[in-house]
Amino acid sequence: MKEILDEVKGRRFQAALDVGCGRGKLVLELRENCELVVGLDRKVEDLPGGEKGAFFVGGRAEELPFKGEVFDLLLSSFSVHEFDDQGRALREMARVMKPGGLLLCIDWMKGASVAPGQRPLSPDEMRELLESAGFEEVSVKPLEGKRMFVRALKGKRDEKRRSFDRVSES
Repeated sequence: MKEILDEVKGRRFQAALDVGCGRGKLVLELRENCELVVGLDRKVEDLPGGEKGAFFVGGRAEELPFKGEVFDLLLSSFSVHEFDDQGRALREMARVMKPGGLLLCIDWMKGASVAPGQRPLSPDEMRELLESAGFEEVSVKPLEGKRMFVRALKGKRDEKRRSFDRVSES
């Protein structure tokens, strides 16, 4: 979590989403950097009550209950290895991010000891899944203790998509 907090220190964001927020510690820490911080976790019983600037919702990473292009900061701390469908979850994360939005993630790497049924990724697997989900400038940095820190940007919508949007709006 230190790596994520160091990365956002001194920066401001409009809206942040912490996917797999657990008890919401990171969400509460980020309130000073964001106008709005939302924590999402499938274990609804673990979610704290809302506080000023912070809200918590139950849900799954594979089916985020938000409109597209809402968040300019997306976080995940030790959750990706728990997702049932990691590729789908990362595509959903990209869907709810604004173009140019920042993704910060810390997670276990392949070889770490985790609960049965969980699947830590290798740095290369993480990079491939993020790039196929539409993230750019993907950086995966191995850390001590079989952890990795990920930083990526949501790609800008391509010109074909913008052209389609202009035609559709007419």
